[in-house]
Amino acid sequence: MQWQDFDFEGRLKVPLGFYLAVVYLLRGFIIWVISLTYSDDRSLLIGLIYSNVSLFKLTILTGLPALFTFLLFSLKKQKGKTWYKAIWRVQRRVLIVALLLDLFIQFYTVSFHITQVHWIQMVLFILGSYLFWYWLQSQRLKRFFKHWLL
Repeated sequence: MQWQDFDFEGRLKVPLGFYLAVVYLLRGFIIWVISLTYSDDRSLLIGLIYSNVSLFKLTILTGLPALFTFLLFSLKKQKGKTWYKAIWRVQRRVLIVALLLDLFIQFYTVSFHITQVHWIQMVLFILGSYLFWYWLQSQRLKRFFKHWLL
């Protein structure tokens, strides 16, 4: 562990890359919740961002591991229990697989439906590629997932 991993009270800091990846994978849920607030036509906002409904559903499915990780992260008081430790140990790998699956879905959509691509999909693909690379290379994230249970 390094001193940068802790705050002034001695608690383990959560890396920004963790939050970014969770929000990135939960973008389908975020857009869905925002679309619920628009009462005139709830599918209008989703249609602006996603070219077809199946892409939106796939984004929701790839966001489920991030939703589960976020719920598990919010149960900090359960860190001492064996079920929590067993599940937490694999969460980093689960999120990396979810990021890879999301990138594959985006690449497939962009390459085979080039006429229906929105510019935001290209930005999300670039952001997802960077997050995937960061999650594979970051020693800080590895230390965070290893020492979160302590």
